[in-house]
Amino acid sequence: MRYFGLTLGLVAVLAAACWLVFFRAACDPQVHAAAAAGDVMGWMRCEFKLTETQYIAIKRLHEEHDGECVRHCEAVGAARDRLEAARKGGDATAVAAAEQQEQAAAELCRASTEAHVRRVAALMSPGQGERYLRMVLPRLADLDHRGPANLSLGH
Repeated sequence: MRYFGLTLGLVAVLAAACWLVFFRAACDPQVHAAAAAGDVMGWMRCEFKLTETQYIAIKRLHEEHDGECVRHCEAVGAARDRLEAARKGGDATAVAAAEQQEQAAAELCRASTEAHVRRVAALMSPGQGERYLRMVLPRLADLDHRGPANLSLGH
C-alpha cells in the first residue's frame, strides 16, 4: 500500500504518454490545421488525399454550383413565402398547392445538390469518392435552403 499512489501516478503518466504518441502517429496535422482554420477545401484536400488537379477541379465545381444553389434556394424561399401567405388566407386549396410547390422546389434543390456531390466524388479516386459520398449524402436531408453552403468549418 505504501507505493500504491506512486504506482497509480506512474501508470497514469504512462497511459497519457502512450495516448499522445498514438494520437500523433494516427492523425494528419494538416487535416487538423485545416479544420481548426475552418477551411473546408483545405480539409478536403488532406482528408481525401486530393491531387492538385483534383483540388482545382473540385473547387471550380463548388464555385459553379454556388449560383445554381442560390437560384434553387431562392425558389424554396419564395415557395415558403407563398405557403405562409396561403395559410394566413385560410384557403385549404391554396395551402395544398403552396405545400406542393414548396416540396417540389426543395426536392429540386436537394437533387441538384446530390448531383453536385456525385460530380465531386467522381473527381476523387474511387475509394475516396465512395467515402466522401458515405459522409455527405446522408446530410442532404438536412438542407436548410438558405443558400450555398459556406465552405468554412467555423461557426
